[in-house]
Amino acid sequence: MGEASKADLDRIRHELDAVSYDAAWKVTSLILQASAVRNGLDQPLAPEERDSLDFLINRLNSAARDAEEIVNILYKLSREQ
Repeated sequence: MGEASKADLDRIRHELDAVSYDAAWKVTSLILQASAVRNGLDQPLAPEERDSLDFLINRLNSAARDAEEIVNILYKLSREQ
């Protein structure tokens, strides 16, 4: 990813916004499911729920790695000036 451009930063910001929004809804859904069961979340996730959660975790990881790379590039550029 050589040099960070405004488009790169906007893309990362948009992805982080989208994935954090999705994560908040997923966590809310799991909390509501847990509160609806008397002894907590004692039922395993359905396969599609687990796949959805795995996909969300992978998106968060990917967006965080991209953001970290952009921050490192910006830090290096600021040190050169």
